[in-house]
Amino acid sequence: MHGAAKRLEESLVDNPVSIAWVIVGQESSGSKFIAKTMAKIFHHNDYKGTFFSLVNSSLIYHRSCPFGRPKNGFDFIKEEIEIIRSHCPCVNIIFTTRSKNISFSRKALRFGDTTESAHADLVDLDRLYEYLVNLGNLLFVWNYETMCLLREKYFKRLYDYFGINSHYFPNVNDSNEEFLFNSIFFADEYSSIALTCNINLYRKKNAKELDSTQLETIKSLKKALYASVNRQLKIVVSVASRDLRFFHSLFRGENRIVVRSLGIDSCERQKPYIRDILDHDLYTTTNSNDQRVKSYCMYLNADICVPNYFFEFLFQQLIGFSNTKFPGNLTKAKKTFDCIVINRRDVIGDDLYWHPGSDLFVFPSEWLASMRFGNVCIGLPPIGPILWLNCLYHSKSALQVSDLFITHHIGNDQSWKDSKVQDDVDLNMRSAAEAFRSLIGSDKRNLSKFDMEKHSILAKKRLKHFILQWTSDLDKED
Repeated sequence: MHGAAKRLEESLVDNPVSIAWVIVGQESSGSKFIAKTMAKIFHHNDYKGTFFSLVNSSLIYHRSCPFGRPKNGFDFIKEEIEIIRSHCPCVNIIFTTRSKNISFSRKALRFGDTTESAHADLVDLDRLYEYLVNLGNLLFVWNYETMCLLREKYFKRLYDYFGINSHYFPNVNDSNEEFLFNSIFFADEYSSIALTCNINLYRKKNAKELDSTQLETIKSLKKALYASVNRQLKIVVSVASRDLRFFHSLFRGENRIVVRSLGIDSCERQKPYIRDILDHDLYTTTNSNDQRVKSYCMYLNADICVPNYFFEFLFQQLIGFSNTKFPGNLTKAKKTFDCIVINRRDVIGDDLYWHPGSDLFVFPSEWLASMRFGNVCIGLPPIGPILWLNCLYHSKSALQVSDLFITHHIGNDQSWKDSKVQDDVDLNMRSAAEAFRSLIGSDKRNLSKFDMEKHSILAKKRLKHFILQWTSDLDKED
């Protein structure tokens, strides 16, 4: 018997109850909301919807399937329900469900789940449902979408089913709306383009608030987001697990800013892996008419500020990348680019300086499946080159914007040059070399894909240096 089940049994032995309400179901299906609703009706005033509450000879029990991280699934829940059934003469069950795709998106945002792991969870959920159906207890299937549609009528149906005498109807906010696009997203000439802006934000150790640099970045991104028309544009903010609640609160009400937890490999790291920032299933690929949408991934550092017209500028570039239909009298350029990299300016005092590094990349999100970043973390060299090389491996023609004042950074501290972090830099270099070898499949014949003459970029010499260095390492291994 696992520890939580033991605590549940001990509580029931010490406090016998005549009726138990078991609320279980799909993760991110609103099960906690319904558990708290039942708690309100039966005067479990201090219950927050987690695990169980014993008050006035009644039990409120809630579990999502799965629950917790690491995940606990059907076997854990079955053991706990069997304990409840052995001690309670009357057990009523509410099984909660929600749209599969939206549930998956919520899991990705809250816990960093992948589509594959979310699908695997459905196997346990199916086992749980079959188990509950065969118990012979009263069971009501509660659906999130039906709740949003029928509201008070649906709650009344629930109460009538179980014979509950209550007129309590909680406020219902349809949280599905932030995950759904309506027709206005597809009403302009850019309707076949989607852009997902990825950024990692963080609080410094023991800090209660963000530093001024990140606050400036957030302020500029929000202004640019509001200045852009209502297209398929969103900002995905990936954060450490300890910062998840903080950033959810910071961006509450921002329906085009999505806060998600970094994957398990990065959720506790000070400098997360770039793969855990970019790898999620929040990229848009279809519109409301089920027509294909060209989805782009954008990554920028947490200290980069943008002007109000920034996203409008990007959409104007992206329409020329792959679309054959152009608004107005625009004609297709002779040379078509498929990804774009922007160099920032450093604002130091009253002066403006050109910055050689690359810290903003835009490329088709479909490339992510075959990109290789290994354990390269952000904030240290060679994060720029490994992003560059992944893009160039997939690109037919890349464009570097280095002569326009489009993005900027306040100051230029170059903290990565500090001797204290040189061991971390060395490790990142080795990780980048491994990622590069994985990218080319450890086959030097694939180096032909790096034809620098196809691309309008300034970093050719430096990137050739890394290719040579990491290919030499491959030679040594041979």
